[in-house]
Amino acid sequence: MTYLDVLLGGVATWRITHLLLYENGPFRVIRKLRERFGVVYVDDDSTEISSYKYEITMCTWCTSVWVGLVTTVLLRLSPQARWLLLPFVTSASSAIIERAMARLKPSQPSFPELRIN
Repeated sequence: MTYLDVLLGGVATWRITHLLLYENGPFRVIRKLRERFGVVYVDDDSTEISSYKYEITMCTWCTSVWVGLVTTVLLRLSPQARWLLLPFVTSASSAIIERAMARLKPSQPSFPELRIN
């Protein structure tokens, strides 16, 4: 296992963990998966959780361990597994760049006459 594998595995683990815990996914596929594990939402459009059965499904630290285990096993079994992780790595890179750019943007001028309430 090379340093590149560790870097790719780490970034892919972060992205997959974030996807599983905080995003709905297309057609709410990921949200439905969480609901199958016992996560209950306050209402249909809410992201607020009222209760859940399994802490492991909502803990970033716990989930990242299991996702990291899977990515490590994939990378150890086959160097070609990098190709399976690359979409998550490029997605994570895009998210990181977007967050950095949002912080660098100068604040928008405030024009009270253009403010929409």
